[in-house]
Amino acid sequence: MKRSNVPLSELPIILHPEVVAAALRTNEGELFAIWTLLKAIDIARDGSGKFRVATIQKLMTQFLGVSERYAYSKVNNGINKYWNKPGGKNGSRVTQIFGRGAVFERLQPDMTRSEPFVFKLRDFEADGEWNWPAIKSLLVGVVASRYVDNRPVSLRAIQECTGLSRRTVQLCLSRCEHLKRITNYAKVHTASSYEEARREHADITFTTKLPHRIELQDGKLSVMRQLPNSYIMVTPSRQPLRKRPKELRLYDHMEHAPLRPKLYYEEEPSKRKPKEFYVSLGWQKFNQVGAVRVWDQKTPESRRVRISLAERALIWADMAVRKKAPTEDDDLGIEHDV
Repeated sequence: MKRSNVPLSELPIILHPEVVAAALRTNEGELFAIWTLLKAIDIARDGSGKFRVATIQKLMTQFLGVSERYAYSKVNNGINKYWNKPGGKNGSRVTQIFGRGAVFERLQPDMTRSEPFVFKLRDFEADGEWNWPAIKSLLVGVVASRYVDNRPVSLRAIQECTGLSRRTVQLCLSRCEHLKRITNYAKVHTASSYEEARREHADITFTTKLPHRIELQDGKLSVMRQLPNSYIMVTPSRQPLRKRPKELRLYDHMEHAPLRPKLYYEEEPSKRKPKEFYVSLGWQKFNQVGAVRVWDQKTPESRRVRISLAERALIWADMAVRKKAPTEDDDLGIEHDV
């Protein structure tokens, strides 16, 4: 590979939402941001992953806007997490950053796969300078805008993915300069008159404790319920899923227990239940027949997991000890919901 002559401000920075969420959840956002920058520099120069400790400290002071003492402590905190223990004499100590496989294996990303974001280094600036609050806001915005179909994402979902408080998530989303917010609504009632719409608006708002509003649509008054916002990153480009590194694709088929339920899905109409639309906020149900079909993200069906003959024998032995006769429904305990 040839050494790249791309200016530092145009250096491509690739962010994977599932890895960003794992780094924020482990309170390693600053270390992850510096490791991502070092990795991009190393790829551009076709290097071996070796950096001087003084270079890492200088990048931290410029990129994160922190003091030299704080940068020195962060270098020590990143040992055996994002780079090796530095070696050499004082003033010329050298370390080697870890590869993507080692970092991903330690962070254990468990969020659903998403198309990677491709930023330029200049996109991390805020008002012409770099600082950690602006970078943190961008990282949270990456997690919030991970879906390409612009589906609603609740604050609760972002909190669970990043491990941040509700107030911190709100501040980051409001400060991110590259994030566009879209307000979503669902139709819950159609009225024939304004007085009827006002009565329904008051009753539904009092019952559900959720914000509603009255809109005029196609000559009819409708009571609309506000859903969580959708978020779109307007600056960066997106790569297809096939461009994700092989080190990250290893976690696509892993079964995480317990698997967190989907916050947004719609149940197909059945003979037992009427058409219902589920919302994450309070798990409210829209039983209205005219409810707006907004998002359709079904929980995947169960699938079988192959086990070895030795594991099968152990399962049968355990059943025999408990004096429980296996049935077809038991299926040796290898039926899992994913």
